[in-house]
Amino acid sequence: MGAEMVIAVDISTPPDGNTTGDTLRLLLQTFAIMGKSLNTYELRDADIVVRPALIGVAGADFTSRVRAIRAGREATATLLPDIKAKLAALTR
Repeated sequence: MGAEMVIAVDISTPPDGNTTGDTLRLLLQTFAIMGKSLNTYELRDADIVVRPALIGVAGADFTSRVRAIRAGREATATLLPDIKAKLAALTR
C-alpha cells in the first residue's frame, strides 16, 4: 500500500497443546493454529515485528489489558534502537 516501513505487532497466542475437552476449547485451539500459520505468512514482509510477552493472556482476556499494554511497551522499547536505525536509513 506504499508504506516505506512496516512495524507489525504479533499478539497471537501459540497453540497450547492441551487436550480439547469441549467444543469451545477445540475452537480456540483451531483459531490459534490458524493464526500462527497466517502470522508466518503475513509477518514476513514487516520491517520490524514487535512480539510482546503475553504469557498467560488469552486472546479474549480483556481484563489483562493493562498488563498487555505494558508488555507491548517493553517489547517496543527493546526494539527501539532497530526502529530508529531503520527510520534513519529511510531519511538518508
